Amino acid sequence: MYGVYHIPASQMVEGGKLCAGSAQDFWLTGKIAMENGSLNLSLGLYILSVEEIGKFVLLLEARREGIGNGFTLDERSFKNHRLKQRKGLAQMKEWGCDPPPLVPLTQEERERLWFVSWDEQKKQFGREFTPNLGNVEIVCESIRQALNRMDYEIRKLEENSGERQMPLGESQRQKPETVTEVAGVD
Repeated sequence: MYGVYHIPASQMVEGGKLCAGSAQDFWLTGKIAMENGSLNLSLGLYILSVEEIGKFVLLLEARREGIGNGFTLDERSFKNHRLKQRKGLAQMKEWGCDPPPLVPLTQEERERLWFVSWDEQKKQFGREFTPNLGNVEIVCESIRQALNRMDYEIRKLEENSGERQMPLGESQRQKPETVTEVAGVD
């Protein structure tokens, strides 16, 4: 049974920062996996990064609808992978970051990225879905751009909240100011 989260407005910036940090972690780990030839793993981690962008969007939408010093968010939406992915991709498009061309939308497709399966007809093991490097690189770049924009949006939220909270990227461990600093990409 799902409930409703009652979130104080003062937690909006911190929630956004945590979503951004998580999205950056998935992106960076996906980039490392891509550079080492693990394209299925890389793409799966990029999907999770997009979902964290979507989670940030859910927080923004709930806050806009909130009244006074708080807002509510239903737990089911907060944990719904397809919804977060859809919201993340739509936000990327709105920010001018071309949404990734290969992000699967079904649970079955998501599982095919990571798991070895048995094909009874062929009588062999395999992975049904293997992306090509060029497409995964496009996904990587698109998400990098979106993460930089997400950082910018969180900074605006922080300025508008009138509260000076923990600087972006200084949660549990140091993170760079932007994703480009991590990746060494322009």
